[in-house]
Amino acid sequence: MEKFVAIYFAHIPFLCDGYVPDIRKKEIESCNNFKVKQEKFYIWKLLETAIKECFGVDPKEVVFTKLDNGKWVCDRCFFSLSHSHGIVCVAVSDAYVGVDIEYMDTKRHPLNLVGKTVHKNEKCETENDFFPLWTMKEAWFKYSNDNNFVPNKIDTTALTNVKTDYLNIGAERYVWSVVGDNINNIKIYFK
Repeated sequence: MEKFVAIYFAHIPFLCDGYVPDIRKKEIESCNNFKVKQEKFYIWKLLETAIKECFGVDPKEVVFTKLDNGKWVCDRCFFSLSHSHGIVCVAVSDAYVGVDIEYMDTKRHPLNLVGKTVHKNEKCETENDFFPLWTMKEAWFKYSNDNNFVPNKIDTTALTNVKTDYLNIGAERYVWSVVGDNINNIKIYFK
């Protein structure tokens, strides 16, 4: 079997059925923020699409579990989820994978987070430096399966299995990163 990472992006809402497994439905329904609730629903629908297209498996036959650290896993493949500002992103693979996408909102002034975010070996002088670093750190955390996310302890200069790129949708700009064992064979899909 060919080793790969497939990354799916979708702008929400999109046409899909309303089914989600009960374990995920409870998490979605418990969310109070409408936009986040919507993103959690659509990211799951995009995950189902990715599993079906990449692995030929009916998503209703997949057993999903949520680990104590909050990460979702399943019995058929490795996957990672991310959402930001109306975009959902899913990475699926036959090996460990982590993905993160962030809306590059310069109004948030992320540079005030540099001390808590940036490792001593990294350089971060502008928002354009900050957002890629953040997505790499988030993706690595999801890939690593660690329990605690401590961004300034993650040295992105030492990562060899990471890819970062930009996504423009209209006037909005996003940055995404993926960390995985098979990033030399990335397939990208827009739904």
